[in-house]
Amino acid sequence: MKRTSQGRPSAWPAAVRVGYAEYAVLALSRGDDDAGSHDGFCQHDRLEIRIDPTPAPARQRETLLHEILHAVAEQYALGLSDKTEERAVSVFAKGLMAVFRDNPKLAALLSGDGRWMR
Repeated sequence: MKRTSQGRPSAWPAAVRVGYAEYAVLALSRGDDDAGSHDGFCQHDRLEIRIDPTPAPARQRETLLHEILHAVAEQYALGLSDKTEERAVSVFAKGLMAVFRDNPKLAALLSGDGRWMR
């Protein structure tokens, strides 16, 4: 898999915009303080999403969506407890990944891209 100079797979976006904020998408290093045993984490104060580049690509994509949902919860002040937020984010990430996988043109429709009708 081709990697950028920051160590993240080149297929990943360099950044993701959530509300007013732009989160850099970076490779997670097992030496990162917040990594623990997780496949990724979102640092709101640094506007960074870190993803472990070693799992299978499908797992990386789900982890990226999972961390983006944490960013959404933070930027839109969802106000859930950590445990409740983690559960909600996990369920929605898995569910949305299945919906997008099973309906590949759906993202184009939702983003206003006219390719849905083609």
